[in-house]
Amino acid sequence: MRRVLLVIACLLVSAPALAQDVIPTAYQLRFYLDGGAAPSITFDFAKAAMVCDLPVVPPASGRLRVTDPERPGRDCEWADPGSGPILAAPVGVNYVTRLAGLANVADGYGPESTGVPFRRAAFPAAPGNFRLRP
Repeated sequence: MRRVLLVIACLLVSAPALAQDVIPTAYQLRFYLDGGAAPSITFDFAKAAMVCDLPVVPPASGRLRVTDPERPGRDCEWADPGSGPILAAPVGVNYVTRLAGLANVADGYGPESTGVPFRRAAFPAAPGNFRLRP
């Protein structure tokens, strides 16, 4: 009888752990040309490159925000280092971006997120009347 109770107790304690979502260790950001079937740009980055446990606010330019997988109601943010896809994407091209998480290399990436429209705007022109005094 004790063994049966011990086994039931172990199952009850481990059940919530089994029910939890898998936390990604890496992500892949995918850029699809508007209406395209396959991504034209992909970029992989580790979850460790993100800052997490942030308040939920709109992302700043050159940054990606996702819901923190470990803290509901909080965000994680990844900043494009300047050589990544957000700042390197061609100006004026319409994309649909999607994100996929990787928890286990053997299983590959999980399902993609809902698509988000993306278009990189051109930088403003420099003023023509620029002068410099030594």
